[in-house]
Amino acid sequence: MVQYLDMFDICVSSGSACAAGSINPSHVLRAIGRSEEDSLSMLRLSLNHENTKEECDYVVEKINQGMKSSRTGDIMLEQISGNAARFMIYALAILSILLIFLAIYYLINIGNRYIDGKKRINIDLRLITKIFLGILIFYLINIIFNKFPILGYTLSSVIIAIIFAYIIDPIVNYLERKGVKRQFGVIIVYISAILIFGILIVSVIPKTINEISNLLTSLLPWWIP
Repeated sequence: MVQYLDMFDICVSSGSACAAGSINPSHVLRAIGRSEEDSLSMLRLSLNHENTKEECDYVVEKINQGMKSSRTGDIMLEQISGNAARFMIYALAILSILLIFLAIYYLINIGNRYIDGKKRINIDLRLITKIFLGILIFYLINIIFNKFPILGYTLSSVIIAIIFAYIIDPIVNYLERKGVKRQFGVIIVYISAILIFGILIVSVIPKTINEISNLLTSLLPWWIP
């Protein structure tokens, strides 16, 4: 360790080896068990007056870069280990569920051999497979929507648009039978819907909320003695 520290002092005092990039001083200090803050302080103390300001700044910048890269590597290792641990937990859970299901299935089949036909337990594997696939697809969709929220907003907008189209289609057909062209019928329906929603938002909904608040306020003395 003393040999490494002497090498570090020589490199820093001359300033040329560190500036040339032949040795990273932060690696030497980390090798002898120093923290990042101690590394910077020891570096500043070991720099003598013969070094120029540019050389000192360059060495400090190199140490900062080495520390950042080492922290990035540590974070990546932690993420990889965390992902591997989660994968192992999920894999063990899925395998345990499959083993329990297979054990129950074969126990039922073995027991059915010694029971009359009317009392046997019948298992529909196709139905169970469909249910399992449905749960798996729902789980995957949930993961995708949580990772990419914009997909959930897009899908909800599409569903609302489809429902709204089914609602306004009979009205447009009725206006078309009355002699109104379909394009104008669609425009009339949309304008009417916007006006209705605007009136509800401006006048009806605030008054309703106000009345409900007054009702709750008047009922509070009955609930709280």
